[in-house]
Amino acid sequence: MSGSFAVSHRTEILKLARHQEQQENREHPLHRIMGIEEKVDSIVIKTTDIHLPRAIGEALHHATKAAWTFDT
Repeated sequence: MSGSFAVSHRTEILKLARHQEQQENREHPLHRIMGIEEKVDSIVIKTTDIHLPRAIGEALHHATKAAWTFDT
Protein backbone atom coordinates (compact mmCIF):
# COMPACT_ATOMS: atom_id res chain seq x y z
CA MET A 1 0.00 0.00 0.00
CA SER A 2 1.12 3.51 -0.61
CA GLY A 3 -0.16 7.02 -0.33
CA SER A 4 -1.70 9.15 2.35
CA PHE A 5 -4.11 6.44 3.52
CA ALA A 6 -1.26 4.00 4.20
CA VAL A 7 0.72 6.68 6.01
CA SER A 8 -2.12 7.89 8.19
CA HIS A 9 -3.37 4.39 9.11
CA ARG A 10 -0.03 2.55 9.28
CA THR A 11 -0.55 1.10 12.77
CA GLU A 12 -4.07 -0.12 12.05
CA ILE A 13 -3.04 -1.67 8.72
CA LEU A 14 -0.17 -3.58 10.30
CA LYS A 15 -2.37 -4.75 13.17
CA LEU A 16 -4.99 -5.94 10.70
CA ALA A 17 -2.37 -7.76 8.61
CA ARG A 18 -0.98 -9.58 11.66
CA HIS A 19 -4.48 -10.48 12.81
CA GLN A 20 -5.35 -11.85 9.38
CA GLU A 21 -2.11 -13.83 9.37
CA GLN A 22 -3.10 -15.45 12.68
CA GLN A 23 -6.56 -16.30 11.33
CA GLU A 24 -5.18 -17.81 8.13
CA ASN A 25 -2.43 -19.66 10.00
CA ARG A 26 -4.96 -21.70 11.99
CA GLU A 27 -5.99 -23.64 8.88
CA HIS A 28 -2.83 -23.18 6.81
CA PRO A 29 0.30 -23.15 9.01
CA LEU A 30 2.60 -22.23 6.13
CA HIS A 31 0.67 -19.04 5.26
CA ARG A 32 2.76 -16.42 7.01
CA ILE A 33 4.07 -12.90 6.73
CA MET A 34 7.78 -13.13 5.87
CA GLY A 35 8.54 -9.47 6.28
CA ILE A 36 7.19 -5.96 6.38
CA GLU A 37 8.99 -3.03 4.78
CA GLU A 38 7.86 0.32 6.14
CA LYS A 39 8.90 3.27 4.06
CA VAL A 40 8.01 6.93 4.40
CA ASP A 41 5.04 6.72 2.04
CA SER A 42 4.30 2.99 1.76
CA ILE A 43 4.03 -0.41 3.41
CA VAL A 44 5.13 -3.62 1.66
CA ILE A 45 4.03 -6.91 3.21
CA LYS A 46 5.79 -10.03 1.90
CA THR A 47 4.07 -13.37 2.42
CA THR A 48 4.81 -17.05 1.87
CA ASP A 49 1.82 -17.67 -0.39
CA ILE A 50 -0.58 -15.95 -2.76
CA HIS A 51 -3.74 -16.32 -0.66
CA LEU A 52 -2.75 -14.35 2.45
CA PRO A 53 -2.32 -11.01 0.59
CA ARG A 54 -5.82 -11.38 -0.82
CA ALA A 55 -7.20 -12.15 2.66
CA ILE A 56 -5.43 -9.09 4.06
CA GLY A 57 -6.78 -6.95 1.21
CA GLU A 58 -10.32 -8.18 1.73
CA ALA A 59 -10.07 -7.60 5.48
CA LEU A 60 -8.75 -4.09 4.85
CA HIS A 61 -11.54 -3.39 2.39
CA HIS A 62 -14.11 -4.60 4.93
CA ALA A 63 -12.49 -2.62 7.76
CA THR A 64 -12.57 0.65 5.83
CA LYS A 65 -16.34 0.35 5.65
CA ALA A 66 -16.48 0.03 9.45
CA ALA A 67 -14.77 1.86 12.28
CA TRP A 68 -10.99 1.46 12.62
CA THR A 69 -11.00 -0.85 15.62
CA PHE A 70 -9.63 -4.38 15.68
CA ASP A 71 -9.85 -6.96 18.42
CA THR A 72 -7.01 -9.43 18.72
